[in-house]
Amino acid sequence: MNPLLAVFWDYPAFAEEDALRALLSEGKDTERWHWVLMRFLERARVADTFTYFTRSDIATGVRQLPEQSPERIKWERLLVVYG
Repeated sequence: MNPLLAVFWDYPAFAEEDALRALLSEGKDTERWHWVLMRFLERARVADTFTYFTRSDIATGVRQLPEQSPERIKWERLLVVYG
């Protein structure tokens, strides 16, 4: 089973690892890169998120999530515990 389908069920082209890595290689300053990060923070498994993003990237993205959202609470806790 492809775990990327959980993140990109509505964008099947991004569920292919090669396409996703190509998009991420465009650089961190693009809107598309940020959009992909947010999709991972909101929908992906932790292990999959750490496959494509660094701890620093995740910490930056977490600040963009709504203050009391379950996703933000989860990621803030994970970053504290696993640093």
